[in-house]
Amino acid sequence: MFPNILAAEWIKLRTTKAFWWTTAIFFLVCLGVPALYVFSALKFEGQDSVILLPQMLVAPVGVFGFLILMIQAVMVVTGEYRHSITHSTFQACPNRTLVVIAKLVLYTLIAGILTFLAVLGSLYVAKLVANEASAATLDIWGGEVSRRMMWAYPLAAVLLVVFTHAIAWIVRQTAGAISILFLWYFAVEGLINMLVPKIGKTIYKYAPFNNFNAFVNNQATEAPWGVTGSIWYFAAWALGLLVIGVLLVNSRDA
Repeated sequence: MFPNILAAEWIKLRTTKAFWWTTAIFFLVCLGVPALYVFSALKFEGQDSVILLPQMLVAPVGVFGFLILMIQAVMVVTGEYRHSITHSTFQACPNRTLVVIAKLVLYTLIAGILTFLAVLGSLYVAKLVANEASAATLDIWGGEVSRRMMWAYPLAAVLLVVFTHAIAWIVRQTAGAISILFLWYFAVEGLINMLVPKIGKTIYKYAPFNNFNAFVNNQATEAPWGVTGSIWYFAAWALGLLVIGVLLVNSRDA
């Protein structure tokens, strides 16, 4: 039964134009920004060579790319509520938890693959645009930083999708879910850190997206765990919220 649900979810996703448009934008940004950076540094700033730092080249994936993945992940869940076809989905599969899992499995797989290709593509595109001297400064498969990014970014993307799906199932509305996620990601945690004396700094140490970014950027927070602990902590948040989402899906009207 589960493979059929998974196949049905893939049909719904691949026949949605927004999925392909946002995927195209994802690659355009993730590959275009590092290429533009290298090209402009060599062409317009008149530099003989540029040191190609993997963390700088892949940064657009962790900033713009992850935001696009969040939008797509929300749409996977809330698109059915928007078009009022959730009733049909739950009639075809009365076990609503299986529907939640199928959507999650499908899109975490897609997000992981897209992110891996974007990380690899951004490095190769930058190397392609660069001159010989600049290209020689980047060892894609031999560099420790670039190799870490090839697995760390896809893992972060997968867990980000779990977190996003949880919020989407709780809210059930596209604009609302995206607004909550973007505000949380960009503003809420930072504002608490700045505006609430003493307590704010303590809260910020344990904020989920602060720990998420700590893992992505390979920079430990002030929390009592290292970089690896940060991603486990974020995973706990994501799974905890997902459990709440599943409970609400099964208790609410379709």
